[in-house]
Amino acid sequence: MPKFVFVNRFFHPDISATSQILFDLTTAVASEGYDVLVISSRVAYERNSHKFPSEDFFNNVHVKRVWSTNFGRRSSIGRLADYASFYVFALLALLRATRARDVVIALTDPPLLSVGISLIAGLKNLFLINWLQDLFPEVAERLLPAGEHRHLFKALNSARNYSLRRASTNVVIGSLMEREIRAQGIDHATVIPNWTVGPRLLDGNHRAEAETLKKKWGLDGKFVVGYSGNLGRAHDAETFLSAAKLLRAESSIVLLFIGGGAKYDELQDAATGNGLENMKFMPYQPLESLGASLSVADVHLISLDPRMEGLIVPSKLYGVLAVSCPVIFVGDSSGEIGEILSSYGCGVSVAQGESATLAAVVRGLADDPDGMSEMIKNARKVSTTLYNRENSLAAWMRVLANPGMGYK
Repeated sequence: MPKFVFVNRFFHPDISATSQILFDLTTAVASEGYDVLVISSRVAYERNSHKFPSEDFFNNVHVKRVWSTNFGRRSSIGRLADYASFYVFALLALLRATRARDVVIALTDPPLLSVGISLIAGLKNLFLINWLQDLFPEVAERLLPAGEHRHLFKALNSARNYSLRRASTNVVIGSLMEREIRAQGIDHATVIPNWTVGPRLLDGNHRAEAETLKKKWGLDGKFVVGYSGNLGRAHDAETFLSAAKLLRAESSIVLLFIGGGAKYDELQDAATGNGLENMKFMPYQPLESLGASLSVADVHLISLDPRMEGLIVPSKLYGVLAVSCPVIFVGDSSGEIGEILSSYGCGVSVAQGESATLAAVVRGLADDPDGMSEMIKNARKVSTTLYNRENSLAAWMRVLANPGMGYK
């Protein structure tokens, strides 16, 4: 019987989105009696000073955590050092832990992890499955001025595509991402959406806790527009800030930001500098309180730079829909999320930079309880069908049952 080895920089009990879905999948695989190993780092996604033990066991899943630097995400040089050090020690651990015909599943943190793993897979006759949460180097390339570092990105893209062709199959999380890699000549791919994590998100028992949080945070009686999770370089903080300025006279409306990220502190400083009392900021909440913290909001903001369509699917979408919350998406209305909101009637899309439209949409939703009620019902439906945890895990088990044949 083969061993299944998953490689990702973060793992349970870390709070990152990939940690959570990876925990669900590895638990499911181990419950079928398979030998499951996770190779991850000892550091936490958000708490730079926190260190996890070098070895752990959860639900019959063996976790091997390797050393890496821990500079965090505030410095590009520090982040690169974190990536490189984990990359080296994770590959060494993989070399020691595997034997011929084992199956290794490579995620995408750090970027280009699949390149080194594909070389080891060839050396040791391993089956390789890539689980693409995003597409690098395209993400970095599109965030830079056109043509900058063109030759470097071309080389990185070639190396990444080699690792995708070398794999038994490539699992992507959205249809536009599948289209993106097929356009580059990668024809063995399948879409398995990510899913809602957290056992209490769908059971509805978090409502009372959410009301307690609303009172604690001074939001009782307010129409709360929430944002939960990472606010990074691929997201649009400027449109949020400008809309908040337009809504500052609306005493019943509050914009609540829970999380962190490259733009989180910048947005908080800008809100303070502009005296925007209608914007509130909270740190990441514990996973066991996720249902409550998400349910504090009446409607959730999600954003994605239109240049990132086909490269990223914001993971915050799954939890928001799971607690039956409508979405205001700031981005491309014809992109992955925009199409879902339009097709299922569970939210509204606003173009990036259209702060006046965003402010008008917020006012309109606050004054339309019947429309909100319909979107709430539709959000729940999308979560239990399109992003159903059991369906996605079952699709994964079919992939893993025939690692040399790809997904059928």
